[in-house]
Amino acid sequence: MNQPTKVSIVPAGPPAQSGNIRRYVQTERLFRNSAGGGAFSTLIGEFEITHPSTRLYACAFFGFIPDTQEDTTIPVGNTIALEAWGKTSMQSIGGGRRLRGNSIIPGPFALPGQLPLSYEAVTGVDQWRGRLTVPALGTGIALDGYFIVSVSWEPAPGDSIADEELRKLFESCRVTPGAGAGGTVFNTLIP
Repeated sequence: MNQPTKVSIVPAGPPAQSGNIRRYVQTERLFRNSAGGGAFSTLIGEFEITHPSTRLYACAFFGFIPDTQEDTTIPVGNTIALEAWGKTSMQSIGGGRRLRGNSIIPGPFALPGQLPLSYEAVTGVDQWRGRLTVPALGTGIALDGYFIVSVSWEPAPGDSIADEELRKLFESCRVTPGAGAGGTVFNTLIP
């Protein structure tokens, strides 16, 4: 009987950036933007980014990818927020539940919430949880395309993780769209 071939999660093809072939990337859509006008009521698309180990360096990009060109200016009012979340002890109060920590964006370092932006860290938190918020009267982007979150993980500087262990870590890395994500928003609102 033929068994399906398992595709390795450790990249093996030509390096996409800086010669690094040991990078794992996940990208998720938060909203579909339509260049025209239309009605929409969902203004917030939530997401979670799961980090399995402090041995990984993570970089999250938040922005807009137009269908027909490389980039565009994102008008003021389309913003991102990001918070740190950890896990309580399994043997004590909380029983392994998630616990919100500090705000990252905007946060103690006064990072702007205006798109596009990126945030990177070697982190001990279990998750980054965030939300993209679009203006109630429209995104102001007269192009079809997607608001996205794209996260890359790779071994932290100086950490030489073996390929098999790296594969297992990469399998636990997640970008998960949450409440409100996946809907369509418009350049302008037509009530």
